[in-house]
Amino acid sequence: MNEHIQSGFIEGPRQLGDFVHGDGKLGTLPLQPSGDWSAFLPPDNIQNRNGFEPRDCVSQATLGCVEILARHEYTDTDNWSRRLLATVSGTGVKGGNDPQSVSEALRKGGCVYETDLPFAAPDLPTFYQTISNALIQLAAYTFRKYQYGHSWVNANPADMIDALTYSPLSAAGYAWQFDTQTGYAITPVGSAPGHDFVVYNCVKEQYWCVWDSYLQVHKKLAWNYTFSSVKRHTLHRVINTDASKLAPGSVNWPVWISVVKRWLGL
Repeated sequence: MNEHIQSGFIEGPRQLGDFVHGDGKLGTLPLQPSGDWSAFLPPDNIQNRNGFEPRDCVSQATLGCVEILARHEYTDTDNWSRRLLATVSGTGVKGGNDPQSVSEALRKGGCVYETDLPFAAPDLPTFYQTISNALIQLAAYTFRKYQYGHSWVNANPADMIDALTYSPLSAAGYAWQFDTQTGYAITPVGSAPGHDFVVYNCVKEQYWCVWDSYLQVHKKLAWNYTFSSVKRHTLHRVINTDASKLAPGSVNWPVWISVVKRWLGL
């Protein structure tokens, strides 16, 4: 049983100075000791739902990890714009993207909510039209409530199991070929990674649990599946956005964002 997924993942090399899981730079306190993030998955986001393929799987996986962390840590239910992150990180120009470029675009420039730049578009040129300066500024203001970080994870079971106790993982691999007996996705001999997705749990020595941006959204991957470009993500809220817990005189975040939008003419 096979599915045809258009390649949207581009392999990018690690650079000197990149954070790597285990170096302690993103913290050493596990957030989910079980490594199971299934209770915090957001609503499904399907990347080819408009009749064309934006090849934005890396943005889908990156923001998926961010949204899972926000639900786990702060019960925040933000839905971030895949379209904006894919566009500003150069996905439309490159016909795909690498995780480092996408993660850095998010870390440096932020993102807007899905309601500010919806995924829906009539065609591919409209989807990847130039983002206005006002929206770029809004992305920085809107995402300012968080401090976001990311690091590489060595693509082997031991390191990935450990990293799963800190965050859901974005990872790349071949998409998709399934074993007819187990139903698990496998890596064909000689194949190359072409798709990015979220790994949110595993059953050791049996399978990995994946939350995908293609139907069927929930997939099981064989234990010996070959992963590439695995990323751990961190999210720290630096501005309290819960109006019920604000101290007198504190900024009400939704009101503040509405003021910013009026100031930017949005």
